[in-house]
Amino acid sequence: MKNALLLAAPSVGVSDRLGKISLFYHREAQRCANNRAYFAACILTGAALEALLLSMCYVEDRAVRRTPTYKQKRFRSRRNRFFEFNLYQLISIAGELKWIPAKEIPLNGRKITLQELLHAARDTRNTIHPAVWAKEGGPSGTRKSTCEFIFEVFEVTREWLFHHMHTSLRRTMSDLR
Repeated sequence: MKNALLLAAPSVGVSDRLGKISLFYHREAQRCANNRAYFAACILTGAALEALLLSMCYVEDRAVRRTPTYKQKRFRSRRNRFFEFNLYQLISIAGELKWIPAKEIPLNGRKITLQELLHAARDTRNTIHPAVWAKEGGPSGTRKSTCEFIFEVFEVTREWLFHHMHTSLRRTMSDLR
């Protein structure tokens, strides 16, 4: 039992650091939004989301290794493979492992899933790359409403991830009895 805890320690440390990074990014994003720097707030919130999903990969590492996304990925290194995932792949893993609900929700007259909302937030985050701007015809201002949308997607995702961890922990505790 002691050896199992020792083996789990490194990934727990990485997960904790990623959680702290996510919290830092989210706080910085709120400061940016409060100062009407909505583009920066959107980018930072996307980074917070990525750190949160990466953290979950370390918490649920065995399950992640069984996903189609993990199995199809060509890794460059043997250590810290989860760091090689991009945000698109992390969102896919979250959907595959049901960390987020697959249920459609009504939004502006159409039905959409949280996974689709995450991809919309990812698309906004990806505007940090000059090539994305160049393909779309150049930069345009990021509105407060876009920033609020991305904040809401982040908050809903965070709540679902916490719900998943709580449920998983409760299930594990009842199995130990």
